[in-house]
Amino acid sequence: MLMEILVVMIASMLGGLVQTVTGFGSGIVIMLFLPSLMPVLQASGLNVLITMILNLMLVITFRKFVQLRLVVLPGLISFVSGTLCIYLGSNLELDAKFASTERPVRMNGVGS
Repeated sequence: MLMEILVVMIASMLGGLVQTVTGFGSGIVIMLFLPSLMPVLQASGLNVLITMILNLMLVITFRKFVQLRLVVLPGLISFVSGTLCIYLGSNLELDAKFASTERPVRMNGVGS
């Protein structure tokens, strides 16, 4: 349990560093580690929570320069669409049978 918490903390710190330097990418860095600790949908939800906290910390830090009226609508759309995608993704039944019945793809004469 302690090791998982440590991995989440380190992944969050690395993600925060990338987010602060580049302005994006914290979710990608965090998702490099979280799926090895928990199912992908739970990792995605935790990733959204961590990223929201990181962005909130940046907003608090730079609050004098944030124009809230420009942020509210895109933030609301992002929150609603993210929640909807996670809900729909949790109800998918993925079946990998189709992959074995397809013919191999030939590219430039390579393959069978």
